[in-house]
Amino acid sequence: MMEDNVPQDDGSAWYVYEAKSKIIDCLEDVMRFQMVLNHILSLLAQGEPICSSQFPFLEEMTVSQVVHFDSTITTQYHFRAEADYLKFLLMHFLSEKPRVAFCHCCGRFFIPKTKKKTLYCDRVLRDGKTCKDLAPHLKHKRAAGNETVIREFDRAKQRMYHRYERTDSIKAESDKDLTYSQYYACAAHTHIVLTHAVPSHAESNAPPAL
Repeated sequence: MMEDNVPQDDGSAWYVYEAKSKIIDCLEDVMRFQMVLNHILSLLAQGEPICSSQFPFLEEMTVSQVVHFDSTITTQYHFRAEADYLKFLLMHFLSEKPRVAFCHCCGRFFIPKTKKKTLYCDRVLRDGKTCKDLAPHLKHKRAAGNETVIREFDRAKQRMYHRYERTDSIKAESDKDLTYSQYYACAAHTHIVLTHAVPSHAESNAPPAL
């Protein structure tokens, strides 16, 4: 496999230098396959059909087939590249028309055991507990954290608006004055922070228009 493309180690000090580009090429092929695999699994998890025309590279591989007969016929496949072997496995996997789901806890793909919509997998995450076991607690913990962020956001927004109202109604200058442009800049900044922390809440709390 890799030895087909990488020169044999001759024991010289230059071997690694001369062979590294070939080794990197082999590893890059596997990494490219990994990226395409993630894309395919993502499409499957969304219920999208996979067509060979979408991924023509799957049909591009070199493999030799050897047939043995010993009361029964057995077939062996010989691969000379790691990526070709992975493509072969993927094609057989896709031919089974698998149901793929995305775990909302660990962020990895899995094959659900039933046809029902499944949000969490059975992988052991920690302390012998699976994603299904830990997900409700983690979801509650995250929701509690989001509530704190939203509460602080609302307080900051109210403080800024009161400072702007004071500036607009009182002529005497103060260190607490806040012009509308300053109020808008502060509101936009806090909205960016909220967007990263709690996207769903940020949609309904966009900063005012200039």
